[in-house]
Formats: sequence, structure tokens, C-alpha cells
Amino acid sequence: MANTCFTDYTFVGEPEKAKKLLADLKRVINTKRKDLGPDTYLSESDWLGWIVRDLLGKDEKTDNIHCGGTFYLEDELTNNEVRFTTSTRWTPCREMFKMLAEKYGLDHYYYAEEIGCNLLETNDDQGMYYTNRYMVTGEDIEDQYFATQDEVLAMLKEQLGKEFGSWEEMREDEEGTYEYNVYEIEIV
Repeated sequence: MANTCFTDYTFVGEPEKAKKLLADLKRVINTKRKDLGPDTYLSESDWLGWIVRDLLGKDEKTDNIHCGGTFYLEDELTNNEVRFTTSTRWTPCREMFKMLAEKYGLDHYYYAEEIGCNLLETNDDQGMYYTNRYMVTGEDIEDQYFATQDEVLAMLKEQLGKEFGSWEEMREDEEGTYEYNVYEIEIV
């Protein structure tokens, strides 16, 4: 069974282009699909392959486009932004959504997380939409996200009573412990 990668996407640009993308995504998700049984995504209107087929005009198999998963669409535009979340196998569908952004003349940003594969990444290098750069988890810590190293160190002091003089000191302490883990979100 595949590990699940959750990815948040934000597509931004000219209002008319963003509205067109939102309308087209709504059309995809609202299209009634033929029930082909429980062992296929083809019956589900939220399958990412329908975006490949209906909006990109391609075939996921012959064009070798990774689209194994589903999407949840936010219904409204906010600041000319189209936002949705995907649930995919192991990795985000980078190439698929790059093609979608190019087709609609929009910029796109994302944050993807799949802890089982140690994948935490964003393409938002300026932090305009996805500002977090660190994720902390542990035995007694629910997943928490932070923009700076100082915020991480402050949380460890507050919640675990661990005070560190530097980031490197914290990293040395983290080695071999299950008490906490700090993940750096990769900029890709």
C-alpha cells in the first residue's frame, strides 16, 4: 500500500484566468462518472486523472503523467487564488500541475508532505503562500509548523523544557531521540 502525500496548491494570476481554472475544476469534480466498481479511481469525479484527461487533453498512461490520487477543491476564489488539496501516492504530482499552470497562464505554488518518505517540500521560495520552513513532531508533540529556527527552539524550550544555545546543539540532542524530530521543509 502506498504512503499518502498530502499537497496544498495555490494557483494565482490574472482574475479571469483564475476564474476560468476554478470553473473548469468545478466542472471536472461535478461531472457524474460511470460506476466501474470499487477497484478503480475512474468512478470517482475527484480522481486527478480527470484533470489530465478533461483539462489537459492528455492520457495519463500514454503520456506518462503521474496522477494517482484525488483532490478537494475550495469553492471560492480568494484574492484571485485557486486553492485545493490533493492526496496522492508517495509524491506530489509536480509535472501535472506545472502543465495545468502553464495551460491557464497562472503561477502555482505548493506545499507537499509525506513523512513516511521524509518528503516535506515547497516551491514557494519567497514564502508568499507557504511560509513554514520547519515541522516538529514527537512522542508528546502534535505536528507543529514554524517559519524560523528561533520559533522551533522557543517551542522546544516551552513544551519540553529543553534550552539550546544554537541550532547545531539542538540537532546534536535530537540524534537518537524519539522525544522530538525536526524536519526542514525543502525548497524545490
